[in-house]
Amino acid sequence: MRLIAVLFVVLCFTACDSLSPVDSTEEEQEKEEAPSPSESHLVSLVNAARTTARSCGSSQHSATSLVTWNSKLAQAAQSHSEDMAIGDFFSHTGSDGSTVANRVTETSYSWQTVGENIYAGFTEAERAMTAWLESPGHCRNIMDPDFKEVGMAVVASSTSTYNSYWTQVFGSRR
Repeated sequence: MRLIAVLFVVLCFTACDSLSPVDSTEEEQEKEEAPSPSESHLVSLVNAARTTARSCGSSQHSATSLVTWNSKLAQAAQSHSEDMAIGDFFSHTGSDGSTVANRVTETSYSWQTVGENIYAGFTEAERAMTAWLESPGHCRNIMDPDFKEVGMAVVASSTSTYNSYWTQVFGSRR
């Protein structure tokens, strides 16, 4: 009888545990790798821009919340920068016809909204940020309050037209 009582208690605890699902967002955040110093620098440039109200073309943007680094978004950015450098092209569409949404989905990032900025030419992060902030569409992505996370990458290629290919991917989770 005592064995049955112990088994019943164990069964109840097991059943209760399975009724308490782990929030997938918390689980994903626990697995998030800390950004490298250069990645942290890129995030700081984006966040410096987001803390200042600005005009992006004809649209006005208030200062907005900071974004955090996300390695899955960085993975999507890295794959696109590599694709552009290897294929020697400059486009939001990948050599395989992929979009930013396709590339982000491939990383298993459960997204609600995504956006992408690309840049080619200089290797300095500050020059890329300046160019993006001077372009109305890119500036709007940087200032979009719906975006909560960012991942970025730059790939250098001495044999390509532009020598360096930047991709900045913004996202918000479901």
